[in-house]
Amino acid sequence: MQQTFNDAGFLVDKTSLRFFKVSPESTISSTIKTCCSFIELSRSFFIFSYKFIFDGTKLDFLTPAKMSKNLLGVRYSRGETLNRVVLVARSDAPQSMRAHLNGNKSPFILSVCSLIGNTILFCSGLLFLFSGAPQQTGFFSFLSIVCFGFVPFYVMSIFLINGYKVASGISSSIIPSSILLSVMKQLHDNSFRYEKTEVCCLIVGSEYSSRAGAYNFAKKHKRLYTDIPTVFIPLEEITTSRKLAVFFKDGSGTKGSSEVASVIGEAAENLNINIQKETSLLGSSSYTPFSKNDFPACSLGTSKKHTSKTISANSDTLQTVSKKAIADVGGLVIETLNYYDG
Repeated sequence: MQQTFNDAGFLVDKTSLRFFKVSPESTISSTIKTCCSFIELSRSFFIFSYKFIFDGTKLDFLTPAKMSKNLLGVRYSRGETLNRVVLVARSDAPQSMRAHLNGNKSPFILSVCSLIGNTILFCSGLLFLFSGAPQQTGFFSFLSIVCFGFVPFYVMSIFLINGYKVASGISSSIIPSSILLSVMKQLHDNSFRYEKTEVCCLIVGSEYSSRAGAYNFAKKHKRLYTDIPTVFIPLEEITTSRKLAVFFKDGSGTKGSSEVASVIGEAAENLNINIQKETSLLGSSSYTPFSKNDFPACSLGTSKKHTSKTISANSDTLQTVSKKAIADVGGLVIETLNYYDG
């Protein structure tokens, strides 16, 4: 088949005697659309991966949060300070919806499948653009089928969330904060100071974006708090003391301190409190801002498997958290401090 251009700018197919108009404007428009598609696809993919998977903070300016102030209380040691333990809670927390079934496992499975689908779609889109957007090829038809195969996971995620099971933030902010303040008040009322351990109570503000208050404190005071061995023990959601857990590995891949987790475990065993080591399958934990700034840190709270199944909008109140649960967690905090001072 011989193809030539005539003087009028038409493409002449001498075999079939058909004429096609080659438009420079359409070619430029197609190129611009291809470049814009590539830029937008890349931008959305990398922002999602960096911010929500790896818990990055460089892009916080895209979703600014009004910073609330951090509150720090210090109980100095009686003698030479050899250790510092910083107990952490947050003063405000957003409402969080719960899954219908299987605790954290169902949203974890759907999230992984959705991420795989997004990655395949992203790579397929790049390959399609760099190939010049070919039409009706078997390879890209196969990729299209693969991408459509992940659509059910996106649809299922809509029905996975139960809008009637929403945590008010009481068990994740007010209860932990009140426990730590009660511990500090007890030390003050009894005029008690540890022999060689400095105890700090940090109430951070603004959980989001990316626990901004905790990140702000860890970065601002990183050099100041490296004069002596310092560990951070944030409290997660507290609803019961029968299902306590320590968290030292989160969904973003950030690892906490297994040594701190072991100390808390020994303190719990000494008080006959059942506690287990648990990995947060989704998102990041309260210790993440401190671990990312090279501080030994580990979170303590009620098991995520338990809270995801049991907490609802009607039950997450101050009255439903038993006094025994608050006393048990407070006693565990004090016993952990005894271990560090001993």
